[in-house]
Amino acid sequence: MEQFKGFLSEHKWAIILAAAGILYVLLCFEIGFWRTLLLTIVAGVCVYVGAMLDKKKNNKDKLGDD
Repeated sequence: MEQFKGFLSEHKWAIILAAAGILYVLLCFEIGFWRTLLLTIVAGVCVYVGAMLDKKKNNKDKLGDD
């Protein structure tokens, strides 16, 4: 079990990106390339906006602690 955990921690990003690639290909086959591309762009924009809002909230929290 420890060897498996070591493998996962050593190759974490390769495993995550391989799974994302497989999911992307499955979506392309299922709903089409352009819809999959649009879905990816919309999800990316949402992640970006969420990260900016989290960063803004964290900055306000840091300013409030002083």
